[in-house]
Amino acid sequence: MFPPLCFVDSTYSVVPKSSKDELKYLLTDEEYNAVFSKNDMKIKVKFKIISMIKDALKD
Repeated sequence: MFPPLCFVDSTYSVVPKSSKDELKYLLTDEEYNAVFSKNDMKIKVKFKIISMIKDALKD
């Protein structure tokens, strides 16, 4: 019922072609490209409480 989303080889993130085909059918082009893009994503971690304290101190 659900496509296999687990990686066959988690070290190298190898996904079988049949699974890629199923995902391409189920996802939009944008979602599919986001899953299989080779670009390194820049992730910035923030804590809401720290942002709120900084905003309170600015006033």
